[in-house]
Amino acid sequence: MAKVKLVYKPSMAETKRPRVVAYLDDEEMKQKLEILADRRCRSVSNLLLALVRNEIEQAEKSGEI
Repeated sequence: MAKVKLVYKPSMAETKRPRVVAYLDDEEMKQKLEILADRRCRSVSNLLLALVRNEIEQAEKSGEI
């Protein structure tokens, strides 16, 4: 499984949403993420947000958090 390092950074964009920076293992992983986002008609950022929401929901249901 690929490792993803998430780093919190305050938002500098026009949005009021918190910003998170993710570092991927390699360029191939980035390309696959972009392909997946494109096939699901989402931006990479929007796809990652959906994946994180799903993981948090599952963790809450299981009592992990």
